[in-house]
Amino acid sequence: NSVAAKVRDITEDFGPTPGRYFEGGLVRELYLERRPATFIESVAFRTELGKDFATAHCEVEIVLDGPGLGVVHLSLRARDTGEVAASLSADPREPVRFTVARPRLWSPERPDLYTLSVTFTGEEGAEADSYEEMVGFRAIEIRGQDFYLNGKRLLLKGVCRHEFAAEPGFAVPYD
Repeated sequence: NSVAAKVRDITEDFGPTPGRYFEGGLVRELYLERRPATFIESVAFRTELGKDFATAHCEVEIVLDGPGLGVVHLSLRARDTGEVAASLSADPREPVRFTVARPRLWSPERPDLYTLSVTFTGEEGAEADSYEEMVGFRAIEIRGQDFYLNGKRLLLKGVCRHEFAAEPGFAVPYD
């Protein structure tokens, strides 16, 4: 393995600008991450709640980088209790789909989250790779002028950003 860094001096036509550094070299910390020959490049978690919020239809898209083939094991556990909401093995070349019964919904009063864990296991003798992130279930919608979270009207106080207004955008009229 080798690591190479290309460094060049900054040149200014009218001389250096005050308050800036112009040293050549690496001025930020570097770190090296050792990865297996085939590793998890990205994971995308998508979910759609049923109309009654009793089910969550989930899809996990996994992108691998490398030449190897293998299997992914996916688990979804409640962050606070460790309760398993889903556990399955699948071919990573296709999106992994599953349904969670009675998902605990995220809300400001009760910010329930789950730990999504994905482990890729390659051919025999190949090094495994894993990925983990926190995910949650919630439904957000706007009905007329009202904001709804998980089917319940939510009053937002102190909001100073207005990009949710479809017509005027940032420039909300005084009335």
